[in-house]
Amino acid sequence: MLRPIVLVDDEPLVVSSWTRVLRAAGLPIWSTTSPLAAVKYLRTEAAPIAVVSDQHMPDICGLEVLAEAQKRAPSAARLLTTGNPSMKVLADAINRSHIHFYLEKPVSARQLVELLEGFARQRERPLRAQVVRGDAPVVGDELFDAVVSLGHTLGIRGLKG
Repeated sequence: MLRPIVLVDDEPLVVSSWTRVLRAAGLPIWSTTSPLAAVKYLRTEAAPIAVVSDQHMPDICGLEVLAEAQKRAPSAARLLTTGNPSMKVLADAINRSHIHFYLEKPVSARQLVELLEGFARQRERPLRAQVVRGDAPVVGDELFDAVVSLGHTLGIRGLKG
């Protein structure tokens, strides 16, 4: 069974529509409109396979949610969405939160599903190979490289690898 995808956006319509779409695609999802609830989830629950966070939210920004995800679940993919892109946010996202993908809103449902489905499949392969070969655990850099490669394969432009 796959671990959930954590989705956080302060816009209830975005959360409800993306949750519906991702569940319809068979992906396990945990969603909230509260970035503080997302941080609490990351601190208390098993590591998710991915964290998708909006940037501009009340209380704390998406970069802070993703920085917490990096600390608590370093193997989880980290995706930042924003309706107001800027070079400063992008630089902070890469340097502070080590995001895997930066997506400008509006994000198409198809793009989000393909990206997360692909990541879920990619995430399972190294774990099975690790058991068969008896290798050491997959480290963050290897997982990052796999996610960047997957993004290029899917034709998703977000992070240069």
